[in-house]
Amino acid sequence: MAATAMFLAACSGSSSAQTPEEEVMFMVFGVRDKDVADGVNVVKTSDTPLTMEFRADEGTLMTLGVTKEDDCRYVVDMKPANAEMPLPRGKIRFDLSGLQKVTYERYVPSKGMGVTKLEGAELQCIETPNKCADASTYAQGGPWEAHFGPVVQGNSAESKKAHQQALDAAVADFKANVCKP
Repeated sequence: MAATAMFLAACSGSSSAQTPEEEVMFMVFGVRDKDVADGVNVVKTSDTPLTMEFRADEGTLMTLGVTKEDDCRYVVDMKPANAEMPLPRGKIRFDLSGLQKVTYERYVPSKGMGVTKLEGAELQCIETPNKCADASTYAQGGPWEAHFGPVVQGNSAESKKAHQQALDAAVADFKANVCKP
C-alpha cells in the first residue's frame, strides 16, 4: 500500500511537452517524463505509442499509454502492475476536437488522485475490467478522476495554481498547434 501512496504522489511537471501525445498525457493524467515525487519516478519507455511507467524501488506500479488516432482523437490506456492495486484500469478514447479547458477541480483523498474537468471533450469507454459498465464515470466533459498531478503531499494551493497554469498552457498550445478548429 505504501507503493500505491508513493505512486499517487506524482508531480505536475514543469518541462513543456514536445509531442501531441505528451500534451495529451499531461492534460489527461497530469504527468510528464522524468517527474519525481516521494520515491516514484515517471519514466517514458516508448514514443510510439507513448508509454510511461510509474516506478518505485519495488518496481513498476502502473503503465500509462497514449495512442494518437488523429490530431484530435487519442486513446489512453491505464494498466496497474497488479489487479489488487486500487488504481484505474482500461482504455478510453478522448475526442479533444471541442476541448475548451482542462480544470483541476479537487483532490480526492480516498482515491489518492485528483479530479479534472475536460470542458468540451468527449470520452468514450473502449475497455474496462467490467466491460464498460462504469462508462458513466467517463461522461462527456468530465469529471475525469484519474489525474495524478499535482497530487503532492499536502496538495498545496501553490502546487494546484502552478499545475492549473501548466494545464492552461498545454491546452492553448494543443489547440493552436495540433487540434486546430
